[in-house]
Amino acid sequence: MKRLSYSDRLLVFVIIVSIIVVALSSYYVYSRAYSLAKLYYDAGKEYVSDEIYYVDVARRYLQRIFKVSIDYWNYSGKTDDDYYNPEHPPLGKYIIALSMLTCGDKPICWRIPGVIEASLIPAIIYMAYARLNNMWILAATSAALGAASDYILQRAGSVALLDIHVAFFTALAILAASRGKILLAGFISGLAASVKMSGAAAVLALLLIIYGSKGMEGRVKVRFYISIILASLSVYILVYAPLISYFGFEWFIREHIGAVSWHTTSRPPNGPPTSTPFGWIININPFYYSVVKVRVAAELNTITHLLAFFSSIVLFLLYLDGRIRRPPVSSIFYVSILAFYYMVIIAGNHTLYSFYGVHLTPAMGGVIAEATLYASRSWDV
Repeated sequence: MKRLSYSDRLLVFVIIVSIIVVALSSYYVYSRAYSLAKLYYDAGKEYVSDEIYYVDVARRYLQRIFKVSIDYWNYSGKTDDDYYNPEHPPLGKYIIALSMLTCGDKPICWRIPGVIEASLIPAIIYMAYARLNNMWILAATSAALGAASDYILQRAGSVALLDIHVAFFTALAILAASRGKILLAGFISGLAASVKMSGAAAVLALLLIIYGSKGMEGRVKVRFYISIILASLSVYILVYAPLISYFGFEWFIREHIGAVSWHTTSRPPNGPPTSTPFGWIININPFYYSVVKVRVAAELNTITHLLAFFSSIVLFLLYLDGRIRRPPVSSIFYVSILAFYYMVIIAGNHTLYSFYGVHLTPAMGGVIAEATLYASRSWDV
């Protein structure tokens, strides 16, 4: 049996250490998110922030659309009986409904999916960049550590809101695209958009990846554009299928027109603190998930996000210019997500909240990996 060379032994050692570090990073996010999720309820808060809307609607889905009978818990301050949260697609509420079925209709159960998803994001971003190469393993580990260090990841993961699910599916789309599975990434992007319309930023990122590819001729690019759009749209329609069956296709069209109007209109000025996407990065006017008994702000890790902000722009431009062959997937996702939210502002909605910033977290981790590889001249290896 051939003995391993020194370089082979070093690679095995680096892989083992990296797996331990990533596992500890994921556990750190899990423990912090779970502790917060439990702390809210121990402090006497049945609902945190907008949880009441999504949890109430999840119950209505189970009771009226899926005809499921379980031990439902009646809380005070319920939403209107005919409210189905048409502002947002249904997948996030399906996830909450599934948590009720498997765990029970109680606050800790609504929040468990977010806790799990938040803890998996560092590992997912690690897998996006891990290769059998010492520098790539180190870069992948830095990606996981970068994602795990983002305060908003553990905080967004502790509540039953929608943004952590968008971040989770965005992370999976980055993983697929980084591995060259662009069409698969298109289907996953459809899942991100099926939680919140902002998840469609992943589709924009995939289209830009294809646009910047120098190895494709024009007709091939057009076929890829069409395939990505159809893949994401088919998933989106499939997710909506139970609601279309229950309410009708006319309802689907009407509510989407209303949702687009809602998303492009500013909220009243006396609401929660608002900020721009760059403001999220430097923590201007952060949104507070909780201010009673437990103060928890939707704050980002400014250091890692500033690094990702400037690095993503540079790598994106280098890719479009043809100076690097391999697409910097996370950089393109980071730029696309920021661009998407700025387009919302241009369209007329100036009341954006910092908790949306968790959408950037997976891409931020990946940009750190890409910047590390580019700086070490390992990117096109």
